[in-house]
Amino acid sequence: MNLSIQSGTVTNFTASRKTGWHQVNFPQPFPSTPVVFAQTQTYRGGDTPGIRIQNVSTTGFEVRMDELQAHGATSSVQGNLGKFVADGVHPNPETLGWMAIS
Repeated sequence: MNLSIQSGTVTNFTASRKTGWHQVNFPQPFPSTPVVFAQTQTYRGGDTPGIRIQNVSTTGFEVRMDELQAHGATSSVQGNLGKFVADGVHPNPETLGWMAIS
């Protein structure tokens, strides 16, 4: 079994409602569709961003950051955690690291 592995970074990566999904292209196409892992490598903001990946192909993938926003939460001690919504916004520039394996 032959494994193909590639990795890279996206610098100054931000997310707003206007920017939406960011296309990442692999340096070399994979022979088959890889599995992609991504994580922020910096922390420049009050909230930790989540990473979402879609449309993985042999040539690349789309990625975006968003933050979980709590609405209506009072206190976990009181048992009211409210509702959490991923809003597609993380305005601080971050560095995103990714790895793809096929």
